[in-house]
Amino acid sequence: MDPQNDILRLGLFGGTFDPIHRGHVDVGEAVRAHFALHRICLIPAAQPPHKHTLTAAADRLAMARLAVKGRPGWEVSDVELRRAGPSYTIDTVAHFKRRSPPRARLFFLLGSDAFLEFNTWKAYSTLIREVALIVLARGGCDEPSSAAFVDRIQRFMTRHFPPGFRWDADTGAFIHPETYPVYLFDGPRLAISASEIRRRIARGDDGRPWLDPAVADYIERKGLYR
Repeated sequence: MDPQNDILRLGLFGGTFDPIHRGHVDVGEAVRAHFALHRICLIPAAQPPHKHTLTAAADRLAMARLAVKGRPGWEVSDVELRRAGPSYTIDTVAHFKRRSPPRARLFFLLGSDAFLEFNTWKAYSTLIREVALIVLARGGCDEPSSAAFVDRIQRFMTRHFPPGFRWDADTGAFIHPETYPVYLFDGPRLAISASEIRRRIARGDDGRPWLDPAVADYIERKGLYR
């Protein structure tokens, strides 16, 4: 940690990671630098309530570990794989809050596509009072300009979030006097998704341009997505 600030700043990065690709790691590195996070923790989901995964959780966990092996400031948690039933973010955040030191600052990273379904998440109105959110712009999914990205998120929050949030350009967040901010991060965008990588591998194309070499080797060795 920064010797001048011993308050832990931890980024929780959940997802199916099916497979984890360069876009996940590149944007995570950018978030870590921008928000001065001490660590980012990748949290592969076991049974995501909103997605159907094609690959065994053990394989997705292994690929996540390979993708960040040797990278300072990164770790991988199997907390959702060890917990029975669907992977609910509210439970995961509670787990990390229990394990973190007092006054720790927790941030939950999620793609804009997931955020625009946030109102369907379990106890989402409680979750926004438990952790700061960092909403990540996604290549091919969001408007091309940052202003349009902000407008799209604002329209959603007006419909589904408590009143009182307002956009603050200086902090790059929707802030509220009584709860955590919702930050928007329009950082590195990879114009390909994990689902597209799976489709390309399935038809015999090379997925290596978008994958860590160790992850690509693992996929080939295990015959995943074929």
